[in-house]
Amino acid sequence: MMSLRGLFMVLKARYGIVLATIATALAIAVVTSLLLPKTYTANTSLVLNYTGANQVTGMTMSGQLLPAYLATQVDIIKSPRVAMQVIESLKLADDPLFRRAYDEPKEPKEGITDWLSQRLLKKLQAISARDSSVVEIRFSAQNPQLAARVANGFASAYQQISMQLKAEPARIAADYFDSQILELRERVENARNALSAYQKEYGIINGESQFDLETGRLNDMATQLVIAQAQAAEATFRGRQARGNGSTSPDVQSNSLIQNLRASLAVAEAKFADISHKLERNHPQYQAASSEVESLRENLNAQIKIASQGVSGNARILEQREAELRSALAAQKARVLQLNRDRDKLKMLNAEIETAQRGYELATQRRTQTGFEARASQTDVVILSPAVPPALHSSPMLLLNIAAASVLGVVMGTGLALLLETCDRRFRSARDVADLMDAPLLGVVQWRQGA
Repeated sequence: MMSLRGLFMVLKARYGIVLATIATALAIAVVTSLLLPKTYTANTSLVLNYTGANQVTGMTMSGQLLPAYLATQVDIIKSPRVAMQVIESLKLADDPLFRRAYDEPKEPKEGITDWLSQRLLKKLQAISARDSSVVEIRFSAQNPQLAARVANGFASAYQQISMQLKAEPARIAADYFDSQILELRERVENARNALSAYQKEYGIINGESQFDLETGRLNDMATQLVIAQAQAAEATFRGRQARGNGSTSPDVQSNSLIQNLRASLAVAEAKFADISHKLERNHPQYQAASSEVESLRENLNAQIKIASQGVSGNARILEQREAELRSALAAQKARVLQLNRDRDKLKMLNAEIETAQRGYELATQRRTQTGFEARASQTDVVILSPAVPPALHSSPMLLLNIAAASVLGVVMGTGLALLLETCDRRFRSARDVADLMDAPLLGVVQWRQGA
């Protein structure tokens, strides 16, 4: 392994080769820099005013998405769609310079716009800073005016495409909501028509109030039935008493006519008893008193029978009323149950109307919002500094090429000197003799020129 001192001695011995290599590299760099066509780079800066909030809808987005947002915008700037917009706006397809380049036989015969798009994108750079919202667009061309014009064209085209990318999805969504609104409006109308038809078919005006009214009637009927049942039971018991022994029946005994007849009969019987002690059976007064007693007794029995029949008839009337109330109560129960089913059906129809109406209102609201977005002409992109024709070319850089050629010449000269030294190994010092011949060194002779 060669030491640093040995390397220095080799380079000192072969410095001519090293210098020749450096000179050759410098000559090539200078000639190449002078012969290559000059390229000018124009820069334009854009500010992406990304605040995380949509200016139309007000919806916010997480700030963590900012790096991805910037990277996406850089990709959009370098997309063929933006390049096509630049070609169209600047009319580059009609430019004689590009026409001549396109008509060269070596170039592929694809569409001129596609060819121009690929050529422009190769010379375009879009750079975004890590902690900044500024994006720099760089375009290189041999003509400084063309470089500035195309760089500004890319900035303007990106602004337009950015607005289009925001508006196009909104327009598509607006068209979709238009069709959905028609369907939802028809659904609301159908639900309302179904409700009206159901109310008309069953004669329902207000389901809740009608249900409450019929429920109140049902409760009244139930109360009346309970009272009628008690009255019928009592009347049946009294009728049974009257049919069994009318004279002991309270209803019969409380009859005023029967009470009067009983009093008259008691008076007649007392009178007859007094006459029977005084007169004979065949006496006219005796017979008249006896006939009066019998007549009153028969009349009393007849009235007792009539009163007993009246008590029994009243019991039958009350029983009939109870049966009628029970039948009416059953009918009212059926009506209330039917009204309850109708009310549930009405609730379901009303729920369908509310659901359809809610969907219609939501779709209308979203249609209005997407309409604003589709017509929005605002953009988050602002041109910070437009490109101007550069006064100095960006390549080739003569000084930079000379510096690079110098470094490359030193490296190549050193490598060439070491390669020649390896092929033609020579003793450069006393240490080389000991190392190469593996023998002890006896002495060193100092040589002087002219001695």
